[in-house]
Amino acid sequence: MSESITVPGYRIERKLGQGGMAAVYLAIQQSFEREVALKIMSPLLNSDPSFTTRFMREARIVAHMHHASIVPVFDVGEHKPYHYLSMEYLPGGDLKQRILQGLGSPQLVSDVCMALCPALDLAHRKGFVHRDIKPENILFREDGTPVLTDFGIARAVDSGTSLTMAGMLVGTPSYMSPEQVKGQELDGRSDLYSLGIVCYEILTGTVPFRADSTLSVALKHLSEPLPTLPANLAMYQAFLNKLTAKERGERFASGSEILKALRHLESHYRTADVTLLRPLPEELRSAPLLRTLPAKAKASVITLSTQLKDLWTRVPPLPKIPWSKITPSKPAIDKRTAMGIGSGVAALLLVAILIRVQSNESPEEQVARAPALVAATPAAATASPSLREQTADSSIAPAPVATAEPEAIAEELDPVAEAARIAQLAEARAQRQAERQRQLEQQRRREAEQQAAAQAAKQEQIEKLLASAQTLYAQGSLALPSGASAADRYQEVLQLQPGQPEAMAGKQRIANVLAQEAEHARSVRDADALRRLIPQIAWVQPGHPKLVELQSQLAALEASPTELTRRQAANLEKAARHVAKAYELIERKPYDIRAADAATDEYDRAASAVAMAPGLPLLKERLISSYPQAVRTELNDNDTRNALKMINLARKRKWLSPELEQMEASIQRGSVAAD
Repeated sequence: MSESITVPGYRIERKLGQGGMAAVYLAIQQSFEREVALKIMSPLLNSDPSFTTRFMREARIVAHMHHASIVPVFDVGEHKPYHYLSMEYLPGGDLKQRILQGLGSPQLVSDVCMALCPALDLAHRKGFVHRDIKPENILFREDGTPVLTDFGIARAVDSGTSLTMAGMLVGTPSYMSPEQVKGQELDGRSDLYSLGIVCYEILTGTVPFRADSTLSVALKHLSEPLPTLPANLAMYQAFLNKLTAKERGERFASGSEILKALRHLESHYRTADVTLLRPLPEELRSAPLLRTLPAKAKASVITLSTQLKDLWTRVPPLPKIPWSKITPSKPAIDKRTAMGIGSGVAALLLVAILIRVQSNESPEEQVARAPALVAATPAAATASPSLREQTADSSIAPAPVATAEPEAIAEELDPVAEAARIAQLAEARAQRQAERQRQLEQQRRREAEQQAAAQAAKQEQIEKLLASAQTLYAQGSLALPSGASAADRYQEVLQLQPGQPEAMAGKQRIANVLAQEAEHARSVRDADALRRLIPQIAWVQPGHPKLVELQSQLAALEASPTELTRRQAANLEKAARHVAKAYELIERKPYDIRAADAATDEYDRAASAVAMAPGLPLLKERLISSYPQAVRTELNDNDTRNALKMINLARKRKWLSPELEQMEASIQRGSVAAD
């Protein structure tokens, strides 16, 4: 694809990426002077004569799918030989980049699922399957929010099979569901399978199935089980196994089920006994003996660390040193030395644990062997040379003077008690740290869930406002009455989410229609209508390009008022009668193809009487909005032929709306549901 391509209305800055089906450019949408991601489809796709129709239909429908985690589509069009989409520009990079940078983690799995699962549920409820869930299609906003892109593109390219078209495979083999590989009809569970593969890649850094050819990779999705996760990620094995089950009936049925299972999984491992996952205290971990143990033995020591207290009581205590055996020539063992003894004994106790793991001996037999083990261990020989020398030299004369009670010093020098105290302190400290960490994690999870709930509530409110705006628009309440118009609803959406794409587009559309009405009023020198319309345009879109010109034209009309001729006045009156008759027909119940045809004829008669008759732009929008109702009426009567005839009438007039395109697609799939 040439770097010199041009698309009207856009200034291309630089290429952001290149894929098999399209290239993406950073561009400036000149009407808004905003940065956008401009996706330009490969001209090779034009080898399929039906691609243009599918592409335009799917893209327009996706443009009306509103969710914070779905990249909004601003514009769609064709500029020979290219088809293009204008979307939100996301500078945070994609998930593949983060995985390659080694940033994959269980937390990233949670973040991606929490963002994408509700978005996929919304799309699946509307009958849409993404078909190409992969890390490259998961982008990030500047705040780190994951967002899904390329909705509808794979469907537009897909000709009904999973084979190649124009030399490209529809979908990405490393992430394809088994049913997608087989070319079967897809539903939302196919996307969930692909999401499971993405989660596996986030955790491990690689996809589960690899081979020398794309066909071999695809076949592995049919037959090979998901590889076993590393031991430190084993908690996710059952979750991913279910998410990527070969039979879709065995998978999670929806994104909400995935989130429920993920929350349960994370909650279980947060509240589990922390000693199973916590490393040994520093005092024991630094013991010389532990450093010499094989990896399997170390793991056994860690998992059995909760049994230390029991083992302290089972190991026979070392003999206490009688006070009478200590003389002034051998200084008394101070507390620091005793602490060293304790650490040495702690290391020996680890051997006892290891024996218990690797031996069939009873605890009593193990304890009976402990003295021999102590004597044979290098740690015992090196833990306290001064003690060894003192206990060996039993002929030293007793000290004549004591500065403390013998029983107190003997108690202080009890190495097992001192080691137990060290272990207990370390265990208590570790438990406190674990509890603090658990509370922090709990708080973070609560805040994330509250934030997600608030975002979901806001998104629900936005969707209701957008639906209300569309209803008011269809009823002709574009900017009036004040407070109860489509423009008011769009403004409420923008207060909740500044820059929301559909609200911005809706307000621009209203301003354009009002500007057309003002042009018609000016052409028939209707200053009153201009005075009424200009403030509405200024409120809906203060920077509308026609506003200044219209204000100048109003000033000119007021400065030099002119009268219409009798013929002009008669023609305007005739046009007004046809406009009024068209509105009467639109209100007819039931509103079917005959009423829609008749209303359209009245519009044509009004335009014939006066091409720039006031009211024609508003009537045109009302007719376009009324056509879907006429189609639904025909479908209620099981008259698919008339329904398609109504849609074709709209197409010939270039009045085809996204709603009509969606209804046409549903009729062709045989899955339309009449309201």
